[in-house]
Amino acid sequence: MRVMNVREANHADHEYNSRKREESEEIDRILDKIRRNGYQNLTEQEKATLFNASKKMRGEE
Repeated sequence: MRVMNVREANHADHEYNSRKREESEEIDRILDKIRRNGYQNLTEQEKATLFNASKKMRGEE
């Protein structure tokens, strides 16, 4: 077990929250693209991003 000081813990929390916010914004961007242009116009990377996010939400990852 590793003990972290308050500054380390706050930094780790900030990084985690920042990463989650970026992931959420990317999912929102992809969903907006689907709404505007349809699923068939997504790139393979965008489809993979949605697939992986879906797995996370279902607890499969």
